[in-house]
Amino acid sequence: MFGLTERGKKMLIHQGYKYNKEVSRKGTTYWTCKKYRTPQKCTGRAKTIGDEIIETQKHSCVPSQIDVEATQIRNK
Repeated sequence: MFGLTERGKKMLIHQGYKYNKEVSRKGTTYWTCKKYRTPQKCTGRAKTIGDEIIETQKHSCVPSQIDVEATQIRNK
């Protein structure tokens, strides 16, 4: 599922984690965990082709269903 960040940019939401778009190349989009640029430095990543998630990497942070639900409400 996709949503929007506070600044209106596309965000990936998957299994309680939120991802910010890193880069798109040749139809593949690479995502980093929202908590990557925080003191936690979460290493979670994802790769999508179109709207299909084709790969994820393990996170070093805990998923936040409350944070995901808040984003979904904000994006309605």
